[in-house]
Amino acid sequence: LLPRESLVGWEYAGEPRNWTITDGLLRGSAESSPLLAGWTWQNFRLSFAWSVSDGGAWNVRLTGSSPPTEVALSLGEGEQGLALHSAGAPVPLSSTAVAAAQAHTAVIERVGRRLELTLDGVPRGGVDLPRGVRLALGLSLSRGQGTLSELVLSEPLGQPLVKTGSLDGWWTPGSLDSWVIEGDTLTCLNRDGNYLR
Repeated sequence: LLPRESLVGWEYAGEPRNWTITDGLLRGSAESSPLLAGWTWQNFRLSFAWSVSDGGAWNVRLTGSSPPTEVALSLGEGEQGLALHSAGAPVPLSSTAVAAAQAHTAVIERVGRRLELTLDGVPRGGVDLPRGVRLALGLSLSRGQGTLSELVLSEPLGQPLVKTGSLDGWWTPGSLDSWVIEGDTLTCLNRDGNYLR
């Protein structure tokens, strides 16, 4: 989800501000604008590497509109470095402590209605979601500075993101006519296609 040198496909109330991306490593601070990208549905696995400095904390938001849903994850370091909220209410976790380290890993997995969080290889807890809700991914830093890399969203095999020959359910700020599906290959014919969401 992070192109090597660009934030194409990410937005939030205008152009992204105070972010840099180099070789797929996203750097930001509390002054950086929030980012919003893409939609997913059904089962998925979102994984990424992250770090913070200067007391930093990453905010990872998963929001849906039908029905209204919000899951907010705060990633920092220290005894209370980890927090998970659903619909504004705290979600109990096995531990909120996050040891200081150069880098951490996080995995957010959705299977059916259940969303589970694993941090640095240790399951921490999860939350039940409304049936059928589609989720958007939002990123920001509430304080300090941070880096994020290796951001990968995958869905189980057998559930293609694009139906053969159809772009139903997809949106682009450009023209859908700029995109063509041939077999299992999706191709952008020109820049008017911009990106798909």
